[in-house]
Amino acid sequence: MSLTAMNYFVQRGSGHLVGVSSAAAHFSGGLTPTYNATKAFASHYLNSLRSRAAHSKKPIAVTTVEPGFVDTAMVEGRPMWLAPLEKSVSQMVKAINKRVDHVFITKRWRYVALLLDLMPNALIRKFV
Repeated sequence: MSLTAMNYFVQRGSGHLVGVSSAAAHFSGGLTPTYNATKAFASHYLNSLRSRAAHSKKPIAVTTVEPGFVDTAMVEGRPMWLAPLEKSVSQMVKAINKRVDHVFITKRWRYVALLLDLMPNALIRKFV
């Protein structure tokens, strides 16, 4: 579906594609491997579409939204840094309106993702 949208935007000459992934894309924990892997795929796929948009030299934006824990029915228990739904949606809308390439919801997850991207997997496995 996103490739169809991208082709339409190229044909049209402009557009904005928004995809929702997860901060879990940066974590290779053993508790939810399928979820983490599919989110990593989604984030990389959107980044590839962003490259395709840049190559087209047309004003096409691709925004990747990577939320952490948001207070919705999907979240079980009370995980660390549970963000209120209203705050999360507000940050998403602001990022989409600004046509940013990538946004973490809430913003603190950007630092968690950076740390996880730099940390060796062997070290991460000691904590999970």
